[in-house]
Amino acid sequence: MASEIDDMVAVAFPVLRLFIYFNKAIQDEHWLEAIVLAHMYIETQLRALLFKDNREEGNKRDEPVIKLAEVAFDNKYIDKNVLEKIKDFNTARNDAVHNIASENITFDQLLPTAKLASDLMNELQILNANRGQLPKQEEEIDSTTPTINQTAIKELIRKAKTLAKQYRQLTGKPLGITGEIGEFIAADLLHLELTEARHPGYDAFGPGGEHIQIKSRCILPNAKKGQRIGRIRLDHDFDTVLLVLMAEDFEPLEIFEANFADVKAALEQPGSKSRNVRGSLSISKFKTIGKKVWPLNPD
Repeated sequence: MASEIDDMVAVAFPVLRLFIYFNKAIQDEHWLEAIVLAHMYIETQLRALLFKDNREEGNKRDEPVIKLAEVAFDNKYIDKNVLEKIKDFNTARNDAVHNIASENITFDQLLPTAKLASDLMNELQILNANRGQLPKQEEEIDSTTPTINQTAIKELIRKAKTLAKQYRQLTGKPLGITGEIGEFIAADLLHLELTEARHPGYDAFGPGGEHIQIKSRCILPNAKKGQRIGRIRLDHDFDTVLLVLMAEDFEPLEIFEANFADVKAALEQPGSKSRNVRGSLSISKFKTIGKKVWPLNPD
């Protein structure tokens, strides 16, 4: 059993770690860092596809990403469309690094290249989840549909929950992916549509087009009272805030929702630096101003 866990961690953790760092770079608007991390992620996924039965051999091989992609295409692990996307991203990455070094563009102009990486990362995640088996032509799925992204995210979330729990058990520290897992849980349970990564102000669209900000917390055994949720910025555009509460194994416990007006009133209520300056509400306060939207009690 221990060897199976070690094998899973050896395969999944490098990819998961790069995925987390990539999203953190996007959040912080560090576009060049995101591009470099995406390149590392793509290389790692290609090696996982090509050397899934011999990781040691894969680690020894020193081919560049384009060569790995061409070999993956020749062995029918990726199709022509994915190969061309990898080539396009590699060219954009090289141009970005060169232009930054020669001061021909600003860091903000790197954003399109950073976003280009996200879809490609999703496609490679799906291929690895399917162990490199391409869909049959008549069953080919449109890569622009939300179903593809959901499939990729669901596979990552499954791995993330297991790895994050093991990481906490080993170190006593969180892995730093509570927000991403909470967003996925809210979208899955409440039928929301997630925005692009780290959209300013809100994280999802509701069934009626509402702009929804999502906050998440894990409730650990023997946790201190007065736990607070992350900062809520009132200068951003949103209609409601969801609070996703999870157990230590990242399984959902409850989801509460509060509208903008009630959140604003609570944050501006005098008497608390955490509320007034940091924009942070306690979990108990959020529950009092909001309503539980999951699970709903049967009538």
